[in-house]
Amino acid sequence: MKVKFQVPASLADIPLKDYIAYQKILEANKCAEDSEFGAMKMVSIVCNVRYDELQKLSLTQYDVVVQMLQDVFGEKPTFRNKIKIGDTEFGFIPKLDDISLGEYVDLENYMKSPTTYHKAMAVLYRPITLKVKETYLIEEYEGSDKYAEFFLDCDLQSTLGAMLFFLEFRKRIVEQYEDLFSGGIEDNEYGERAQFGQRWGWYQSINHLADGSVTRIDEVTKLALHKCLLKLMFDKQKTEIEINELKRKQRQ
Repeated sequence: MKVKFQVPASLADIPLKDYIAYQKILEANKCAEDSEFGAMKMVSIVCNVRYDELQKLSLTQYDVVVQMLQDVFGEKPTFRNKIKIGDTEFGFIPKLDDISLGEYVDLENYMKSPTTYHKAMAVLYRPITLKVKETYLIEEYEGSDKYAEFFLDCDLQSTLGAMLFFLEFRKRIVEQYEDLFSGGIEDNEYGERAQFGQRWGWYQSINHLADGSVTRIDEVTKLALHKCLLKLMFDKQKTEIEINELKRKQRQ
């Protein structure tokens, strides 16, 4: 009995939901990523063919399919500033440097795992509200849940292209605010300060900007990222100077 199925020709032929399903299996079976199990699951999900049907293929046929998929996943993704899903046209954030602190924090969290890439896409892209030639405006950010489900149907080419584009932006942010991201007061990775930072992450910075007021947290997350990072870096350097001055006085 012949087994018929279609192998995607490019990343553009793979919906994000299939990639997420595959990644969830890898996360649940971390030791299987480079195993036969992982490869079989990749073929089964991406090619939409039942696991038992794959076992009917000859070894040569199976190896050819696996190699074709590996070639597809080896493609260099391209960035698209506009994506149409169903009847809705989504636009990438027109100017990343104008991104809010809340958008940036959400993106960092959602990009930690491919299983939440659809949520990251719902931060980077929103429905276009106005378009004049190549210029456009998009909806205000109201959280990723509003459109995350839409992006499960987005193609993997567009998704990975957007992820890489944002990572380049993040790299510039880290370099620009190097003192802020490189750590501060000395403390080893097992110290109380380091463990506190690992547990609370961005929340401690947001809490600082909100002056410890929970009622101001939403207000702070809507502020421009650069404005927030500049304030955090200023306060960090000021605190370090004051601590060093205190230490010098204590030694005298």
